[in-house]
Amino acid sequence: MNNTDYNRYNEHGQKHGYWVVRHADGCEERGIYVNGARHGHWDLRGYGNVSADQYVSSKQNGIWKLQGAYGGEAEGNMVNGKRHGRWIFQNALSFVSEGPFVDGDRHGQWIFRAFDVAEVKAEYRHGVLVEN
Repeated sequence: MNNTDYNRYNEHGQKHGYWVVRHADGCEERGIYVNGARHGHWDLRGYGNVSADQYVSSKQNGIWKLQGAYGGEAEGNMVNGKRHGRWIFQNALSFVSEGPFVDGDRHGQWIFRAFDVAEVKAEYRHGVLVEN
């Protein structure tokens, strides 16, 4: 793909079509703009981080999968730019936390595990820990 095949604007001056965005810190994002709004699948790469993201009209939507530079991972659903539904976070040392989000806040029972041995459960309501 040559430079004329991406990073274009429509007749209204809005980003449109396939874009490659290179940031000063070395990160790179690739995906589609529709009339100035991010839409569909976007990839982010840089500093060992990789993510596969979904957008609808520039709002984060759908399943998001993130991999960090040091082996950490996260996966869950985004609705209108907020975490919603079950998310799982795991770092390279096998610490795992999983539980539901509602409109971007932890809400419901969360489970925290270390090395598949120790397990702690906690209850959240609208982002606030209510019992341990």
